Amino acid sequence: SGNASFVKIGYEDGKNVYSLVHVQLPDFTPKTSITLGSELVYNVYVPVMDCLKSFTVDGKTHDNLIPVTLDDGNQYYHIAVPMAASEAARNVVLKATVTIDGKDYMGTWTMSIPKYSKKVLTSDANATEKTLIKDVLAYIKAAYIYFDAYDKAEAVKVIDEILGDYNHAFSKVEGTT
Repeated sequence: SGNASFVKIGYEDGKNVYSLVHVQLPDFTPKTSITLGSELVYNVYVPVMDCLKSFTVDGKTHDNLIPVTLDDGNQYYHIAVPMAASEAARNVVLKATVTIDGKDYMGTWTMSIPKYSKKVLTSDANATEKTLIKDVLAYIKAAYIYFDAYDKAEAVKVIDEILGDYNHAFSKVEGTT
């Protein structure tokens, strides 16, 4: 267990009251992964905990999920977030409310495929995994450029910062005219 920052949700004088507090919680660390297929799927794994009251991913509530056990031996709720490559650099937002000693606390996690990729590339993952991650990022960048996708400049900037001078086949893709 460890300290976590959550927003305390209260009700005073007929109004909602929010304040940042540090509370002692069991480890509440969401996990992520990506799945490649005809589209990219960003997988969000929310830890199963007795204190977890509710959560949303991108504003959608997920009820009646069956927990899955991951390699770490812990159980998580799995939420699949499918994405076209031309939107795959966007943020995915998890909001969770936990109840500790009868009080509700809310936390927010902002995640993305580029953030996940950066984590993998700085980990002890093998060279094949790292090359695959780089190629996925290059593919996402190419899709943003080709389709002139929303928030293209920011997506390309973030991906370029991660890829650096990585040489890939997608580097010659040009946008539509």
